[in-house]
Amino acid sequence: TNQSFSDSSSVEILDVNTPSPEVIASIEVPGTPEGLAVTDNQTYATLGGFSDTTLVATLDASERRLTGTIDVGCAPRYAVADRQDEVFVLCSNTAEVVVLDGASELARLSIPAPASTAGPGQPAFFAPDAEELYVVVSQDRLTRINTATNEIGDTIGPLDGAPIGAVGYDAVR
Repeated sequence: TNQSFSDSSSVEILDVNTPSPEVIASIEVPGTPEGLAVTDNQTYATLGGFSDTTLVATLDASERRLTGTIDVGCAPRYAVADRQDEVFVLCSNTAEVVVLDGASELARLSIPAPASTAGPGQPAFFAPDAEELYVVVSQDRLTRINTATNEIGDTIGPLDGAPIGAVGYDAVR
């Protein structure tokens, strides 16, 4: 994503099959794009990077164009797609996750606090084999979401150590 304060913001398409990946196309979008999620049919870009909009863009990457926007009613910063092509949109100004199926809202899940990390970071991680989404909800706690049933699971923590800056999951351990 390309956040621009002087020009229009965009989602850049890169050719990564060259020695130095290069931008081959730009798709202009409103707001401040931050997170991306890709399903079989389209790409979603969260546009509320600085809480300046409540929109998620839908993009057709093959045609390199913006196909629409979805108003999720909160500041969307991060998104992840599960195996059923549902998109989980995490908002930075409300304690909820919006679940999308295409342009339709399937569910609105309440979590203990807005998704956030200490400083810029990765506020969530999707574990496809476990069908679970782990969301950072405070400097020392995570919430688990079952993406197969779209239900909130346990809160994990408090965890020892420095504030959480990113989260990952190892299905083997």
